[in-house]
Amino acid sequence: MNKTMRFFTLAVMSLCIISCNQDEDTESDKPIISGSADGYGYVDMGLSVQWASCNVGADKPYDAGDYFAWGETVTKDIFSLETYTYNGPEKLSADNDVATQTMGDGWRMPTVKEIQELMTKCEWQYTHYPKTDTYGFKVINKSNRKNYIFIPFAGYKENGEWTNRSSAGRYLSSESTKLTP
Repeated sequence: MNKTMRFFTLAVMSLCIISCNQDEDTESDKPIISGSADGYGYVDMGLSVQWASCNVGADKPYDAGDYFAWGETVTKDIFSLETYTYNGPEKLSADNDVATQTMGDGWRMPTVKEIQELMTKCEWQYTHYPKTDTYGFKVINKSNRKNYIFIPFAGYKENGEWTNRSSAGRYLSSESTKLTP
């Protein structure tokens, strides 16, 4: 896989979550935190893995969090092919997995199969939260309808330019395949 295909910045998906401070949210806006691992909250979606409650670097589920290039574990100011440093295999190891490096050994980026499971076994509702002016997807467990995660539209940078952060996002896995819902 060439360097260009692997170079997409991201607001690391819900799997890479920091335990969220949700004091200002209403009860109906709060995902049910099922537990925590290494100090970070997760939501049991009734699937093969637990999903983090918000993005890496986010304080709340509706925040974008920090941005990383695929395979890199440190944020940076300029995202371009010239500043892209990862040149490894097409599947992340623990050393190149931002979730593992940021949150600990109990966390990792999801596989393509796990993201596909989330996409097919959950209901995806396009949502706008006026209080925070955040757009994204509320991903709801189809079986119990109470557990959900929120995947905010956080935009992305390509060739040094931001997309519209209120209508776009790129979701990446631990493999070099790009997925969008």
